Amino acid sequence: MGDAAKEELKTPKAPEFKVIKKGEKKKVAGVDAQVWTVKVEEEGKKERMYIAVTDDSKIVDATHKYTDVMKQFTHMDGEEDDALSDLFNIAEGYVVVSFDGMKLVKYDDADIADSVFVLPAGADVGAVLKKDK
Repeated sequence: MGDAAKEELKTPKAPEFKVIKKGEKKKVAGVDAQVWTVKVEEEGKKERMYIAVTDDSKIVDATHKYTDVMKQFTHMDGEEDDALSDLFNIAEGYVVVSFDGMKLVKYDDADIADSVFVLPAGADVGAVLKKDK
């Protein structure tokens, strides 16, 4: 394989996020948040974006669990660069709750009934997974 083809197969480097200003406080879905100005550099392009972050421990924990699950589903767990996790977990102890059209609209820590996850009678997930290999 030639160098050009190898270069094309490489995973693009995740953008770099740098907090340049911490600003006003606001509520997002009833959660205390702060508006931060962030400088983003990706593929040589620089821009500023405004995000809302929270240090609410329940939201931080839920977001960490969510990004861990999403990594498994998207097979990103082996990659070093993960822009999704880098953005959601912008700074130690904080997570993003609003940015560029995405916004937390509700947080509910009520239990989810086991019946939500029950497979239909006779479902054989193992057989389906074996077919895909």
